[in-house]
Amino acid sequence: MNNYIIWLVGKRKTGKSTIAKEINKYFTEKSLPSIVLEGRDIFKNVSIQIEERIKILANTAFLFSKLGYIVIVPAVSPKRSIREMIKKISPVPFFEIFLTCNEVIRKKRINSSDNFQIYVDKIFEDPVNPDLVIDTSLHKVNECAKIIIDYVDKNIQGV
Repeated sequence: MNNYIIWLVGKRKTGKSTIAKEINKYFTEKSLPSIVLEGRDIFKNVSIQIEERIKILANTAFLFSKLGYIVIVPAVSPKRSIREMIKKISPVPFFEIFLTCNEVIRKKRINSSDNFQIYVDKIFEDPVNPDLVIDTSLHKVNECAKIIIDYVDKNIQGV
């Protein structure tokens, strides 16, 4: 099975987008169809509630996965209940990967004080049972990507 969803969740500046691109690069090199779906690309200049954004992002991921893609979604997706619902209804295997980071390091990475982003960080709810947790302040980007790829590869075999 080549189609599944890797949902990278965590507060801003935990490395979600950077790691997603590194994972996608790996799949591209292996000639596996993959795509990174970034909420900030899809929702430019659009005023939609956070919950609806995540649902639209999930439905887009479902569509690509049904077409045979490995879908990588780096999204804060702050509400735990919505993430759990998305995982439950996913038509393909769904991996929720929780990226954390030492707060001092994470705050050094933040270069804007955008009110929306501050709000999203404030309402963020940690996952209860993520498939994998990685502290990105302890690993380089390529190491984080490898940990995720190895985990998914090992766990997709039995699906």
